[in-house]
Amino acid sequence: MMIRIGILMFVTSLSAAAETPADGAKPLRAAASPNKRFMLRIQPGRVRGDRVVRPRAVLSQRGEKNGRTRKMWRGKLANDVAPMHVMIRNDGRFVVTLDEHQRGGAAHALVIYDQRGRILRQFDLRELLSGDDWKHVKIRRRAVEWLPGAKFMFAEKRPEFVIQLIWGREIRIDLENPGRTGPAESGEEKSVKEDDRIPPEILALLEARAAVADEDARTPTSAPVDAAALEMFQQIAAVFGLDLDLAEAAVGARADSELEQASRTDGGGMRDFSIADYGGAADYAVPLPDPANPVDYVGWVLEQTEIVGEGAGPLYEAAFAQYQEFEGDQAILEDAMSGDPAALASPEIASWLAMHENALELFHAAPQLEYRGMLTVGEDRSVVGLLLPNLSQARRLARLSLVQAKRLEDGGEFGAAMDNYANTLAVGAQMSQGPTIIENLVGAAIQRETAFGMLDSFAADEDGSIDYAQAAERLERDYRPLRPMAEVLAGEPACCFDILQRVYEPDPTTGQYRVSDEGVKWLSRIFDEGMDGGENPAADAEFRAKLEAASFESMVTEANRYYGEVFDAYNMPFQEARRALSAAEERISTPEYQEQYPLFAGLLPALSRANHAAADARATRNAARLVAHLKAYRRQNGVYPESLDVFGDSDMIVDPFTGGPFVYRTAADDFTLYSLGGNGVDDGGTHRRRGYEGDVRYWPPPRDE
Repeated sequence: MMIRIGILMFVTSLSAAAETPADGAKPLRAAASPNKRFMLRIQPGRVRGDRVVRPRAVLSQRGEKNGRTRKMWRGKLANDVAPMHVMIRNDGRFVVTLDEHQRGGAAHALVIYDQRGRILRQFDLRELLSGDDWKHVKIRRRAVEWLPGAKFMFAEKRPEFVIQLIWGREIRIDLENPGRTGPAESGEEKSVKEDDRIPPEILALLEARAAVADEDARTPTSAPVDAAALEMFQQIAAVFGLDLDLAEAAVGARADSELEQASRTDGGGMRDFSIADYGGAADYAVPLPDPANPVDYVGWVLEQTEIVGEGAGPLYEAAFAQYQEFEGDQAILEDAMSGDPAALASPEIASWLAMHENALELFHAAPQLEYRGMLTVGEDRSVVGLLLPNLSQARRLARLSLVQAKRLEDGGEFGAAMDNYANTLAVGAQMSQGPTIIENLVGAAIQRETAFGMLDSFAADEDGSIDYAQAAERLERDYRPLRPMAEVLAGEPACCFDILQRVYEPDPTTGQYRVSDEGVKWLSRIFDEGMDGGENPAADAEFRAKLEAASFESMVTEANRYYGEVFDAYNMPFQEARRALSAAEERISTPEYQEQYPLFAGLLPALSRANHAAADARATRNAARLVAHLKAYRRQNGVYPESLDVFGDSDMIVDPFTGGPFVYRTAADDFTLYSLGGNGVDDGGTHRRRGYEGDVRYWPPPRDE
């Protein structure tokens, strides 16, 4: 390691000035490299009594030519909650974090991660500062402040990280060799002398943190860990995005651990599940199932929904509780949703909207707060028994909001109507943040229906009352994308693994896993899969025999194979994904497959439609923004542009179904805009609103096709 403290001499444009966050500031959630090509997104951790749930992070890279992003690594950060500052080198090779949320340099003063998300080195503040530096360090509440006014950056020509302190000192860290080096006098004796120069109140905070870290390091595990095996697992985990907390379990020396002999067989016994089998091509960090020591998958899934601070959940719950169905003529409601003036002015619609004024206010305010779903635990505490939020109420309130927007437009309040659309689109994006695919699909449906409602409003604006430049600006700012399907997928294998570890149990006489009587009964109650609730012993016995023929390890391996295929497909361009998903679904639907893996006949979902819905939502989002920009362009220039090239490489011109631009044609004083849809074939703009073939037309908005 090289740390050099000297006079301030370094000048570069790739620097960040450190500001002191306000008291109670929210944890850092995202940071970008100076060239904007790399983005680190952070899910903050939580401290619960003596337990620390560490923050998770994903580093993504955006392509220079096509603007698409790909995941570089995903893993846990060293922090307790979140770092206060993050710097990413322009090539993504190093990520450096500074300080701890609300604790400053008292914890995790500087941490270096490599291009795979591995920690290269953590620095205590006492390893970075010395001598007269300490007289410049302050304490505010429980935070040790040493960076206010400082600048930090990556050196342009050398693999170094540089901190320029406000009092004129400079710290340089060699990123390629951050390990401990130096003469013996830099050890304990020097540390004691340095400690004498640190103000007592600062030293107390540093010592308190050091004691916590030391205690964590001394916490006994169930068995000693093979250091070489642990390092190998960490490398595999970094490549495949696995949970690094599984490292010790994967290489532990427990005789009864299924993962202990990950690459061995026991002379004719069951082959323990290999970590390599688990990794495959997948990139989700779902813990391995273990019937002997069951994983709390419900807790794992619920952890994905937890947030720090105030959340949107209570607002949604209050809005849902106030919703009441429309009791008038349903034809009037349908007409109102399509913008019919007579229906919108009817007493029934006016009364219905007035009744829900507070509910809509809560509904529209919710996206201003954080939300990651609000699942609740069912009676049997299984993943399949988790209770979803009232998603039907969310869709009903979104339709109510659409009627409200139409009524505002009819009254000439176009700005308020656009605000209404934008708020409802934000609700759709937020609904997609939950950890299940169904929540993502509901969010997509809300966004799609609202976007088409807004496009209908654009079409009805014959006298030019809408400020399209303002509408375009609002959409760019607030029309947020849905959570990527690849992130939501993790809930599916968690459910599958939870079921598998309930159906099998360890056989104490053989050490193998066998079908569990209680597991079969539970499965019968939940799914009635091939069984008759005990009323048909022959059917029960036949199904049990099929389960016994399918070993636990083969079921887990096959589940990972399928979900790995789906995950890979979700990260492909749509047409490639369509073919890959069709092949995977065709494979699992054959009689031979369902005979070999009896549980999977009804357990592995067909996920191609979900991928289609996600692409459809992205296309609608892009198109709605694009139409607003086209309208604004015409208002400014008097004509529509001849091609979409005027918008450069903006992602709003991209049709996610093809990866190329939308079909755009001008004629007279209007234009046509459509996507090629799921089949990727130009069908001349023939709109298929619900189907998987044909095109999806955005302008002119489709009516009765």
